[in-house]
Amino acid sequence: MMLRSVFGANAFNHSMKAHADFWMILSIVLITFVLLLFGYRHNTFNEYLPVSLGHKNNLPEAPILKSPKIFYNVSGPVKKIGDSYIILEANIPQITRGIIVNQKIELRKVFITPATKIIQLTFVSADGKNKSPKESPISLHDLKIDDYVEAIGNKDISASQEFEATQIRALPKTP
Repeated sequence: MMLRSVFGANAFNHSMKAHADFWMILSIVLITFVLLLFGYRHNTFNEYLPVSLGHKNNLPEAPILKSPKIFYNVSGPVKKIGDSYIILEANIPQITRGIIVNQKIELRKVFITPATKIIQLTFVSADGKNKSPKESPISLHDLKIDDYVEAIGNKDISASQEFEATQIRALPKTP
């Protein structure tokens, strides 16, 4: 009552409205906080939290990798070029402890026959933005030492130090 007489009826009503607005906003903030807390405690958001925070992660477990038992291609830099063969420093994938992928380097002799398709892989851009792969035929004489190539055979070459290639793909040089 005393406020009403000192400041007038309008000041008192304005003060009460501001006070009510404050409590309304505080109530909304508290309700939002409680709902978020309730959601976290009942696994609603746990799938987004890292495991290090002690929450259960709903991601599937990573499969245990195994070394391939057979493979049909090897890739690596060309180390020697002969009349009808190339020697690659091949990167052979190795899996240790089921999860770590290592590369074992082995020299592989790749025989080239008249039936072997030799191509150069490039990436071209028609619109200046998107690049698409393009394969162009080349000859054995177009290959150079340290060109990175993929040699593909039609038989299992996992244990073969020498094999006949059905295709040689010269990969683009990285900038």
